[in-house]
Amino acid sequence: MRYAKKLHDLGLYLITNHSNEFSYTRLKNALEFKSVHTVENYTDYLNEAFLVFSTERFSQKVKEQMKSPKKVYAYDTGVINAVKFKTAPDEGRLIENMAAIELLRRGKEFYYYKTRDGKEVDFTVKEGLKVRQLLQVCYNIDNDKTKKREAKETFGGREIQYLPLWKWLVK
Repeated sequence: MRYAKKLHDLGLYLITNHSNEFSYTRLKNALEFKSVHTVENYTDYLNEAFLVFSTERFSQKVKEQMKSPKKVYAYDTGVINAVKFKTAPDEGRLIENMAAIELLRRGKEFYYYKTRDGKEVDFTVKEGLKVRQLLQVCYNIDNDKTKKREAKETFGGREIQYLPLWKWLVK
């Protein structure tokens, strides 16, 4: 491949930024690609090689969904740990990535969701025409302050079921 270094840099960038939003335009600018089209193609290559996958922001409007940033996840958390440039612990993002892998493995149609004021629900699971499940991943929910924040910010008045990741994974 003529631009193997660019593909490598893109892969490293996406894996390092797993469980985060991205747009092709921001990637083009950050990594100094010549075109957004090339970034889209290279991202597709990384997906086809089972290195990274992405999910879209949930919206009732297809145009809004297509224009919104995507979120990237790595197919393998071992690859994340092997190649990622780390500056701080990131257990929360790693378990969010694990949950994304499991949703993918289960064949679920899932998105992330952001409210108008920027609050996020990690996963919105859709079945047919209905949203069936909202999943908020948190590394440590033992602290009452964290419980209150996560519940208030993402779910409003809905009843919340707290479940350790390992229990959800074996369900």
